Parts: sequence; structure tokens; C-alpha cells
Amino acid sequence: MIKKLYYNLMEKLFHRSGWDKINELLANIASMQKSLRMYKEFWDNTTDAMILVRVRDGQILDVNPSACSLYGYSRTQFLLKTIYDVSDDPVSTKAVADNKYIYVPFRYHINSDGNTFPLSCRLTYFNDSGENIAALIIYPIKLPEGINKDRRTD
Repeated sequence: MIKKLYYNLMEKLFHRSGWDKINELLANIASMQKSLRMYKEFWDNTTDAMILVRVRDGQILDVNPSACSLYGYSRTQFLLKTIYDVSDDPVSTKAVADNKYIYVPFRYHINSDGNTFPLSCRLTYFNDSGENIAALIIYPIKLPEGINKDRRTD
């Protein structure tokens, strides 16, 4: 008798539509995991230097390996910095974020050796849980021969 009540209860709790919902949920989780793997693969292997910055205070939230290579910082070192720490002109850099510019054609940034280098930058802005985030794609600029790229030594 108790066994029959138990099976009836289980049948009501986990009727066919319940299992369908569970299977749908599992499929969604698997799809999200695949998307995250693809994002990580792209982020880690793209040759473009990419930086995620919290607009409110300029805090660097994430960098890809190409950005680490370009600037000469480890990921851990980078995450302790703000975008103003690596900019040769923090005031103009703040104006970029404040005005939500999407393209900066020419700017100097500072690498881990303290030298400046020229770059251009594309930006995309998005909101994450109420925080405005800027995604930067950094393109180093190769200056013609004879032009000193470290402008602080001109």
C-alpha cells in the first residue's frame, strides 16, 4: 500500500511534462556552457588586445593575453590597474568614457617599462548588472621610421 502511494506521488511530481522541463533546462545549461567555452576560446586566442573597463571609475575588469603581451603586464598586474594608469593622458581618457566615444583614432598609452606607445581604439559599451562597462579593442600604431614613438622623450 505505501509502495503504491509512493509511486503515485512520484508519478504526480515527475509526470512527463516535468521531465520535459528538466531536459529543456539541461539542454539550456549545455548550450550556455558551450557559449562560454567559445567566448573563452575567442578571448584567449584573438590577436587583438582587448580590455574590459568599468566606466564609473576606470577599473580594468578583464584583459586578454594579447593585451598582456602588448602592455607587458601579467593579467594579475593588469587587474590591479585602472585605464588611467596605462593612459598617457588620463583627462582625455576620462572624456572618452564620459562621452561614450566609440573610436579613438590616436592616443598614447604606457607599457610596463614606462614607455609610451601609439594606438587607436574601438570601444563598445554595455550594461552588466547596473554597471556600465566599456569593451576596448586596442590597435597599436606602427609609426614611420625616424619618428620617436615614446613621445615623453621628444
